[in-house]
Amino acid sequence: MAEKFQKKKLNRDDHKKMDNAAKHVRRVILGALTTCVIVAKKNGPKIMSAAKNIITKV
Repeated sequence: MAEKFQKKKLNRDDHKKMDNAAKHVRRVILGALTTCVIVAKKNGPKIMSAAKNIITKV
């Protein structure tokens, strides 16, 4: 596939495929970030207190 792009310019369909791939990557990253924020809001204080306890014991 990389050889095709090296030998000739991208056509309209190739640009659409690249745009669609970029959109899907953005959705996945946004979904993962949203999940991390939700988990951090829900369990953040518990995780922070546990980490503080571990650090202070050592």
